[in-house]
Amino acid sequence: PGMPVVAADGLVGYVRRVHGNYSDVMLVADPQCKVDVIVRRTGARGMLGGVQERNRYVANIQFLERDDDVRVGDEVYTSGLGHRFPAGILVGHVTRVTRRDYGLYQQAEVTPSVDFSDLREVLVLTTGSRVPSDLNSGSGRE
Repeated sequence: PGMPVVAADGLVGYVRRVHGNYSDVMLVADPQCKVDVIVRRTGARGMLGGVQERNRYVANIQFLERDDDVRVGDEVYTSGLGHRFPAGILVGHVTRVTRRDYGLYQQAEVTPSVDFSDLREVLVLTTGSRVPSDLNSGSGRE
């Protein structure tokens, strides 16, 4: 549990539970999955979390400072902070930016680089990953 899962196109998520020869994977587009990310072009950082939508996979970056330069089309990568995911794995592309006239933060919508509806092969990264304390018990509780 806790090991990152990737595909050729980028980050898939992480192993949530292991059952014999099978694993449950928490997708990066799941609202319970949180990933510290960085916008490649500008270095802006935030926390990516999935958004529950019925017909598409999407995530939002929260805690982007309001004056950070983030644009539609920007590539988003794992930052490496938190030690759950190594730095430099493509997560997706910014598809919408929401800036308000007030508050400290802006929000960016990200479409994952991996097409989860047509995912056939993944790779579990076993080197250098840590089991987060919330997964260590194997209970599956968040």
